[in-house]
Amino acid sequence: MEPKSNALRLSEVFSSFIRSKEIEGMSPHTLTEYRQTYKKLVAHFQDDPLFSSLDRRAWESFFYWLRTGYFPTSRADHFKGEQHAHR
Repeated sequence: MEPKSNALRLSEVFSSFIRSKEIEGMSPHTLTEYRQTYKKLVAHFQDDPLFSSLDRRAWESFFYWLRTGYFPTSRADHFKGEQHAHR
């Protein structure tokens, strides 16, 4: 029998985080916002990386992507049009 790895995936860390916030009594709206942010993380990293592998550079890349390259799928065309209009 192999020893169990202590390495957690991003999804496991997020699930634990959400459970703890539910127990704390966080607002359902806040929990929804956390879940939306998690979806953005998944879209950016495109997989379920080991949480320990997400170093400072990975997080900086994610935040840079949010500022410059992330478009919500439901309103992407609207925002892209606005960006071109302001150039």
